[in-house]
Amino acid sequence: MAESSSEASSAEAEDHVLFMCASCHLPLGDSGDQQDNNEEENLILLSGVTNNVEINTARSVASYDLDSYSAVHLLFCKGCSAGIGVLYAATPRRLDYKRGLFSLNKCVIICYSFNNTRKQRVSLEQANHPTVSYMDSQLKKM
Repeated sequence: MAESSSEASSAEAEDHVLFMCASCHLPLGDSGDQQDNNEEENLILLSGVTNNVEINTARSVASYDLDSYSAVHLLFCKGCSAGIGVLYAATPRRLDYKRGLFSLNKCVIICYSFNNTRKQRVSLEQANHPTVSYMDSQLKKM
């Protein structure tokens, strides 16, 4: 049983994604808060975002049919003021699952995946820092 829980944690760590602003690369949220990934609407729904997201205090009305004219707060990146999505304040009953969630537009965010197996690695021979030889000698002593 312990093996399966550790496998689940490692799989979760491999799938952890950081959502960043495409313009200035500030982190906006992560997959730990992800509630839904709506492919049809090109949105990611999050229960929480970082302090790099500015929430407009004035309510607006979503003027497109997909949101059935829900009341929303516009979201902006604090780094570059780019519009990144909306926070649903009031929704019709069929969209209750979106209420209170941050909806980030996939077109204006980029994703960084942690523990990606395609990462570039540096061998000890390529690292020419003086501390590497010191650390290597200390490790050998131990």
